[in-house]
Amino acid sequence: MIISGLTTFRTREDAGTSGKTHIPAMTIVGYSGRRGDGSLQSQGWTEISGGVFTPEPQSDGNGGYYLNIKKSGASPWELKQTASIHPEDLIIQGGRLFCRFRLTGTVAEGRYAFAFYVKTTPAALPAGVTLVSDGSANMNPMLMNFAVITRSGNISLCQHRGNNSGIMVEVANWGKFDNDWHTLELIYPGNNNVMVTPVLDGVNASPVSLSYSAAIVPKDTIYLTGITSGTVYTVDVAGFEGQIYRDSGEYTLTPADNGSSYFFPAGYHKGKINIPDTPFAQGFSVTISAQNASVTVHPDSNAVLLQPPDGGEGYPVNAVINSAVKLIQSGIDGKTWVIA
Repeated sequence: MIISGLTTFRTREDAGTSGKTHIPAMTIVGYSGRRGDGSLQSQGWTEISGGVFTPEPQSDGNGGYYLNIKKSGASPWELKQTASIHPEDLIIQGGRLFCRFRLTGTVAEGRYAFAFYVKTTPAALPAGVTLVSDGSANMNPMLMNFAVITRSGNISLCQHRGNNSGIMVEVANWGKFDNDWHTLELIYPGNNNVMVTPVLDGVNASPVSLSYSAAIVPKDTIYLTGITSGTVYTVDVAGFEGQIYRDSGEYTLTPADNGSSYFFPAGYHKGKINIPDTPFAQGFSVTISAQNASVTVHPDSNAVLLQPPDGGEGYPVNAVINSAVKLIQSGIDGKTWVIA
């Protein structure tokens, strides 16, 4: 059943109401052209070199900027930002990367637009977690090791591995080269799952395993680069933001939660509200706000029923929420819930 419609967030007391506002803990890193003056320095990028980085006003009427990146000189352009404490939480708890970009100029075979990396260490990987390795020498475990390149006339997303894999392995593409805006998401499922799903212009590609890479990059740092000293595309970047989840985003309702709110930020894909097999007072309610997110409402047993907004019969099955709704216990049995 589907119901439509650089910050750390945590649960807080909501003054003036009878409940709390619950927000999954997460850290936001990266760059948003909509924020402030659109400059890199104002958003924590401390090492900037090899290019001209110019905030240009957005023309869509919604304010903000995009970053025009143009290589200058003989070295690759580079941007570095601390990836925060424990970026390996991308594997443990999950997370998401969202990037919006466009390429300028005309197509050239094998030309790079940009690449991005987050390197970790074998010791930081959770116990039992194994990343793909092609057996090349001098490899390091990566949480991100992807590049945008043009191949065979297409704009391609490649994973930077090692010599035995041919260095760059295509995992998906946006189709034929153009100068339009494109989006890239990487969805990290958490729960020690290393299969990351690329989403290109809103379309899911096949999941790809996190891997070891021969790339020489700094540890625990978001490293965004033109990758080569040769000719690269001038690129516009409207946003390059990562969400690192810090907890499970899962909550189990109790009678003390009456009037509480559960807020899940845009893009959040791991939220869960458990309804226990326990009677709740008639009229007990909570609010779930999940615009452009994905939250599962889960009855803990087949004695707990969920009734959808259309007023049909209740079902003892999960409901997936991606809008703002109210969850109300309406039955005299204390176990019949309406999604309104």
